[in-house]
Amino acid sequence: MYEVRILEDGAEKEWESFLTSFWATYGATEQSPLNAEAVVSAPIGHHAWSWKWRSVIAESFGHKPYYLAAYNEASAIVGVLPLFHVKSLLFGDALISVPYLNGGGIFTRDMVAFKQLLARAHELALSCKARYVELRARMPYSDEECSLPVRSHK
Repeated sequence: MYEVRILEDGAEKEWESFLTSFWATYGATEQSPLNAEAVVSAPIGHHAWSWKWRSVIAESFGHKPYYLAAYNEASAIVGVLPLFHVKSLLFGDALISVPYLNGGGIFTRDMVAFKQLLARAHELALSCKARYVELRARMPYSDEECSLPVRSHK
């Protein structure tokens, strides 16, 4: 069982440290944790998980960020999910990971963390009165991970 928290401003170093440790297994370095080679070679790699998008999207479009992180017993991050509350008169409110990008979604190797991040996103959607949660993953999630509706067009 993990604790899922919403990270606030100032948590960038912790978030990026988690990503760096993952990317290191694909040839990234601490100086360049999200280099193009590492992202392309990773099975689910995309730059959408970078903390930098948090301020870019929030400040440019006014969408409230909710960066979720699952912590293990040692207080280490084992999974992340960047979400933005997007309000639209046309489509209704939604929590999207990550709007305006072709990537995002839940980033973890741990199935328990995956399911807890997904459950927390659902709870957050209910509290925000969002009509749906959209996870923009580059590859569809397996039925073992979750049985969510899938669409592959924009």
